[in-house]
Amino acid sequence: MIPIKSTDRTPIDIQDLEEMVAKLFETARKLPAGPVRHDILKEIRKFSARIAALKVKK
Repeated sequence: MIPIKSTDRTPIDIQDLEEMVAKLFETARKLPAGPVRHDILKEIRKFSARIAALKVKK
């Protein structure tokens, strides 16, 4: 899991993280279907949810 400290993030940093998530999704979708791909997409969704939570806190 990637730790995210909300006190250290600025709106620009959060935007960068959102762009990273989009690239991760794009890359993960190119993987062959199966449990590994499913697990990777699940982790990316968790990361995305944490970023969304940071935006709510601001």
